[in-house]
Amino acid sequence: MSDERRNKPRVFLSHSKSDIAFIERIAADLRHCMIDPWLDSEEIRHGRPWLEEIFEGGMPACDVVLVYWTKNSVTSKMVKKEVDAALVRLGEDNIALLPYVPSDEFRSQLRDDLQTLQTNVWNEDNYGEMLPRVVAQVWCNYLDRRVAVAIQKEKAARLQAELDLERLRGTVEGGVFPTHEEAEFAYIWKNFEREISVTSERRNRQGGETSTQNFIFKVQFQTLISGMDGPYAEDYVTHNIPDIIRKVLLDQLPKINENEYWFTYHLGLARELQTFGFISLSRTVLQGDPFTREVKHLDFTEKWFRFRTWLGYHQKLMPDLKWRIENPC
Repeated sequence: MSDERRNKPRVFLSHSKSDIAFIERIAADLRHCMIDPWLDSEEIRHGRPWLEEIFEGGMPACDVVLVYWTKNSVTSKMVKKEVDAALVRLGEDNIALLPYVPSDEFRSQLRDDLQTLQTNVWNEDNYGEMLPRVVAQVWCNYLDRRVAVAIQKEKAARLQAELDLERLRGTVEGGVFPTHEEAEFAYIWKNFEREISVTSERRNRQGGETSTQNFIFKVQFQTLISGMDGPYAEDYVTHNIPDIIRKVLLDQLPKINENEYWFTYHLGLARELQTFGFISLSRTVLQGDPFTREVKHLDFTEKWFRFRTWLGYHQKLMPDLKWRIENPC
C-alpha cells in the first residue's frame, strides 16, 4: 500500500446493487475529498472469491463502513452480513459505522438494534448539504482511529520498555537470580506448601471372608520435592518416592498374619512438575533385531536444576520427610 493510501481515510460502501447510481455518485465525490471508497464492483478482481475479498480484504482495510439503507438494501442478506461485521469491529478495530436512510419514515423499517443508532437522512434533495457533513465525519473517525492506534502502540512500547528495564534491574540487582525468576520460584515453592494424600488399603482374609481397612498417608509436598536430588526424574516419580512412602507405611501399619497391603498413589507428580516446566517427556528409539521400539522416559529440565539451586541458595531444602497417618478413614 502506498504512503498516499495510508495517509487518507478509506470507506467501505455497503449498499444494494439497485441503488448503485446514488452510491457511485457518493464514491466519486469522496475521491474529490481525498477519501478512498471501497466498492465491490471496482475493488474485487475478476476470478477472486468475493466473500473473502469483502470480509477479509475489504472491510478490515477500511476506517469507516458507510451503509445506505433503502427498501432494496434492507432486505439484502449481504448488506445485513456487512453491517453485522461492522458492528463487531466497532469495538475490536475502532471501525466506525455511518448509517443513512432516504427518509425519516424509513428509520422505522430498520431492525431494533439499528434504530438505536444515529441515522441521518441522505437523498437527492439534500445531497449537497449532507456531503460536507459526511466527509467531515469520515475524516473525524479516521483521525480518531489513528490516534487510538498510536496510543496503543505507545502503551505497548512503554510496557515493553518497563519489562526490559525490570529484567535488567533483576539481572544487575538480583544477585544469583533475576527478579522475574525469583518471583516465579517463590510462587512455585509456595504452591508446594501443602499436604498430599496417599491411600493404603489393608485386606484381611480370615475364615473365608475379606475385610478392608483404609489409611490416609499425608505427606508434606515440600519435603518430597527436597528429596528429589538426582539426575533422573523417571526414578523419582515412578520408583523412589512411591518406595519411600511404601516403606514408611509398612513400618507404621499394624502387622497381622496373612494381611496383604495394596497401595494406590494419587500424587500427580509428573503432571505437576511438567506444568511448572521441571520435567519433560523424552522418547528414545531403540534399534534391535528383529524389532525397533520407542521408550518414553521423564527427564529433569535445566529449569529444575535452577530451582534446586534456588532452594539451596535460600536455605529452603528440607532433609527429613514430614508425614502423618489418618487411621482409619
